[in-house]
Amino acid sequence: MAGHGAPLDPAGGPSPKRGGAKVVAARIGLILASLALGAGIVELGVRAALDLYRCDPRVGWTFQRDRNGFKLNRLTKTLHRVRLNHHGFLGEDRELEKPPGVYRMLILGDSFTAGLHVAEPDAFPARLEASLNAKRADGARFEIINAGVPGYSTAQELALFREIGWKHQPDLVVLTVYLGNDLANNSVRSHPCHYLVSVCGRPFYDMREGHLVALGEGKPMRVQSDHWADRLLGFSLVYRNLVRRMPAAVSDEAPEGNVLYGIASGSRGFPSWVTTMELLIEIRDAVEVYRVPFLILIATTKPEIVPGPSADLYHALRVRLEQFLERHEIRYIDPLDRLAESQKAGRSPYYEKDHHWNEAGHEVAAASLEAYFVDHCEELGLPLEDCAPTPDPR
Repeated sequence: MAGHGAPLDPAGGPSPKRGGAKVVAARIGLILASLALGAGIVELGVRAALDLYRCDPRVGWTFQRDRNGFKLNRLTKTLHRVRLNHHGFLGEDRELEKPPGVYRMLILGDSFTAGLHVAEPDAFPARLEASLNAKRADGARFEIINAGVPGYSTAQELALFREIGWKHQPDLVVLTVYLGNDLANNSVRSHPCHYLVSVCGRPFYDMREGHLVALGEGKPMRVQSDHWADRLLGFSLVYRNLVRRMPAAVSDEAPEGNVLYGIASGSRGFPSWVTTMELLIEIRDAVEVYRVPFLILIATTKPEIVPGPSADLYHALRVRLEQFLERHEIRYIDPLDRLAESQKAGRSPYYEKDHHWNEAGHEVAAASLEAYFVDHCEELGLPLEDCAPTPDPR
């Protein structure tokens, strides 16, 4: 009796139909394996050039140490070289032990301070150091440590100062405050506006019975994005740098909710103003423990300079911030007028499709700080040539 097995071809082997299916499956598998291998090679190449960060159990993430790489900015279509020293800060190596005759500043902040959207010498900390050294008194020298890290919250800036910032023996600490996303970054209820929040996490605080309380026992907490692709491919730098769709610009419909990074306030609650203000006081107090002056630089938001739908909101926030700083006697510098003058003169201080300062913006920030330092050199102990006494406010 004839069997009911697979039909045989005349040579006694499997049928061409069955053999053809296996060949097709093998080819598809080979194609998929090749694509996976190619994607892996591309990912490794991108990481070799653009992977600048490492997770940290205390501050969430920091720059890698002793690393040279690049920063790709899709919106500005620029690629800049990045140097990271052996402490994981931007620029050249600086020893913790401050050399004699050196006046050292530590500048904390996020991407506005880091300045990766411009070449290293054009970022305001480097500009300021060069300009102050041109005015230094005999035998003195200025060193500015750029401790800015993209995506940082005020809580991370506090943690970074407590962890390593104070060890650099600064004579002055400057904190850059950017109301475009600092309020959101300080709220665990907001959408994460930097991919490392979901990869490494960051420390969060909240107000409980009128007191600032560290959440999660003070350890970095990870917050996941609501977008499925971000959740699935968040580990990939190819996706983050080359594929991921950038957040929409601020809209007329929801200026309060969509603050430049596309942070929706409706779903998780508007970020806490009180928490952020209390963190500013916490940093001030942490700095002044070392008998070091503390100063805030306000990174003016783009809509206030280049008119946008949320200009009134940011104007109100900035005025409210300045009133708070004055009430608590915290020194601050607001470069709003200088930035507006640059815009009026035809040198926009912001990129057209990005909310960060361009070269002109960093130039204005450096000039604003320098002007303040010249006017308050005696008060701050700056070794500037022909330093005039600080005027009596009375």
